[in-house]
Amino acid sequence: MALALALAASGMELVAVFPVAARAGEPPDASVAAPAAPSAAHTLRSLFIPAVSADFSRLRPGWRDAALLAGAAGVCGVVAANDLEFQRRITASDSQGQRDAARVLKPLGSEVVLAGGAAAWGAAWLSGHQPLFLKVQRADLSIAAAALCTIAVKELVGRKRPDESPNDASSFEPFSSHDAFPSGHTTLAFAAAAALDRETTSRWVPALGYPLAGLVAWSRLHDRRHWPSDVVAGAAIGFGVAWKAEDIMRPSATGERGASGVSGARFEFDALQGSLAALRLRW
Repeated sequence: MALALALAASGMELVAVFPVAARAGEPPDASVAAPAAPSAAHTLRSLFIPAVSADFSRLRPGWRDAALLAGAAGVCGVVAANDLEFQRRITASDSQGQRDAARVLKPLGSEVVLAGGAAAWGAAWLSGHQPLFLKVQRADLSIAAAALCTIAVKELVGRKRPDESPNDASSFEPFSSHDAFPSGHTTLAFAAAAALDRETTSRWVPALGYPLAGLVAWSRLHDRRHWPSDVVAGAAIGFGVAWKAEDIMRPSATGERGASGVSGARFEFDALQGSLAALRLRW
């Protein structure tokens, strides 16, 4: 492994380069060898090493973040105070059509998002189109960030589901197997909608994505798997975390610095020519 520290006008950069054993017959000095196509190892490595960068200066909360957090907390608090009543009204009617719709909608917040994200990652890698691959990586990593946040909150809160505690919406057992709050399906659905919204320019994506995510939330209420405040929190986490993660990973219009104009620490992973991998820390 080789380490290098570079000083430039835009800041400092620490680079760690990891060499892999040269292929048989390859000249020891790559600079005098004719350029060669990327090796199979290089290609495979690029599938698993994200090429996106992360500008952590953009983690600094802004007024939009504060407004989203305050609004989500306020709405969630009001809904939580009326969970039993809202749940009763939402589940008052139950037809075969509603059951069929809920069954169709549920995978849109789980299997479809997970399998679709994995398939898109692989397809973009196979296409060899780097801008497309970067878009897919940012979208998938944003969804993953939202999912991890929800898993952590579920563990911390330990809320019982409506089918476990039908007459008590305030039953909590932290660090237990109870995981109603927040709704994971709703989180994934809204995170996917937000990520696709950020990575595309087509108007039909948000026009279709967010209503579908809302229907996924309804399906979880219909199936009595979540309280209304669970899906409100899941929607807020899914949208908010995915949107913020996109902010951190998207290239800045002003160059190397973050949107605030203040340079922050950023990690970048690169698969290099000649079976080399580089980890860069820039600030």
